[in-house]
Amino acid sequence: MAAVAAAAALGAALVLTGCSSDDGKSSSEKAGGSGGTGDKPAASGPAEPGADGGTDSGADGGTDGAKTAPADVEGAWTGVTDGKPLSLAVTQGKAVLMAEGAACTGELADHGSLMLALKCADGSKTRTMGTVAVANGELTVVWDGGIKDTFTKVAGGTLPKELKDLEKLKDLPQYTGQGS
Repeated sequence: MAAVAAAAALGAALVLTGCSSDDGKSSSEKAGGSGGTGDKPAASGPAEPGADGGTDSGADGGTDGAKTAPADVEGAWTGVTDGKPLSLAVTQGKAVLMAEGAACTGELADHGSLMLALKCADGSKTRTMGTVAVANGELTVVWDGGIKDTFTKVAGGTLPKELKDLEKLKDLPQYTGQGS
């Protein structure tokens, strides 16, 4: 659990300090769009029940039609998928995800459904675009790659004050604050 808290703290620190490879373009501009509205007509509705982030009374993590607001996603979240710890931090529309050794940064945006659009430093693509829903105190992200992650909010949305597990990293080189 301490390792998950440490990962959440690191992720939140990256988000809060604005550490990313942002080139000033929006996600839609990077994908080749104009970044504006009106390029394509909006869909008339979800293709299937629950596709809008709401529930169809199934077991897919939906919310009985209640739309998730960006403010519902703000904060630090942790989870475990397939036995591997995950952490997600979201603030002011920016997001960072730590999953399976990858650090991914990007944006939370409303595209009819709340979406995470991330770019991973290691080039992985499994968690780069996902639909977000919050219900019953859990945040669920269904990624385009087929993975479904479920997170719980870090108590109080605060960062840990002590990172005891960092003592295990004694073999790391000492940072002197000067160029390499």
